[in-house]
Amino acid sequence: MGGGAKSAASSNAGDVDAFLKTAEEADGLVRKSSDTLFQAVATKQQLDAHADVVKAANAVTDPKEKEAALKKASDDQQAQLAKVDYAAKSDEMKKSMDAKKSAQVSASIYNFTLGMLKNKETMEKGQGIIASISGNPMAISKLGKAKDVVSSVSSQMGNISTIASGIQKLSAVVKLDALPTKASDAPRPVAD
Repeated sequence: MGGGAKSAASSNAGDVDAFLKTAEEADGLVRKSSDTLFQAVATKQQLDAHADVVKAANAVTDPKEKEAALKKASDDQQAQLAKVDYAAKSDEMKKSMDAKKSAQVSASIYNFTLGMLKNKETMEKGQGIIASISGNPMAISKLGKAKDVVSSVSSQMGNISTIASGIQKLSAVVKLDALPTKASDAPRPVAD
């Protein structure tokens, strides 16, 4: 009998680990893509202001405070991306975009959309994961992390959805033929 309970506990822990890994991948895709997209659509003044905020965040010595400051900088960047007039930017970019920048933006649009799909999956699975580990003493140490992930993703989804619908207007400019359709699709490499 004890083996069955142990198996369920390790299965829950495995589910939690997979859930946290997916959430981390989604966050990485969204942040990196946001940064590349921001470089492509922001004004010089916005770029300079963001660079100053990131520099100040990186100067923080306490690791938790530094992480929080960098997350806030990223969230602020996404809030600015959500306000961009992508139809107007699309017209601007048609005139000024070179092949390298076009490839970077194309991969970023694809990866941002993939990150959004992974975030949606994280949200769908999150409550079930939290419920399953709440009563599992073997996985209780991961409960706080799972709750933090769900809370963080939940607070970002508004901006992420707005950005995703906006950046699709850039797809033709950067010759992006298809967007990911499921969270398990592979990300595209972004050339530096």
